[in-house]
Amino acid sequence: MNSFSLKLFPALALAALLPSGAQASQPGQVFRDCKDCPEMVVLPTGTFQMGTLENEVGREPDEGPMHPVTFAKPLAISRFQVLKGEWFAYLRDTGYTMPDGDKRPGRA
Repeated sequence: MNSFSLKLFPALALAALLPSGAQASQPGQVFRDCKDCPEMVVLPTGTFQMGTLENEVGREPDEGPMHPVTFAKPLAISRFQVLKGEWFAYLRDTGYTMPDGDKRPGRA
């Protein structure tokens, strides 16, 4: 089973800011937007450091500089990892095109 490690909050890891009237808005709450939708879990508001240190082994040029990111509203993210095959099925089925033709999972 092919999978990839998700970097901090990738754009298409099925993450979405919760709308103001969303039913699930308490940190830790699990929900689905529809019967066939993935399980989502609500994360609390807060700040984290995004990026990697310049001397980290395997660091890519686009992983820095480190900087704080703040989520002022609750955030929902897929409860489980997105498999590489699922990612490519999504691209195929929706016709979604990544910026600049990038097809690497977890990148946007």
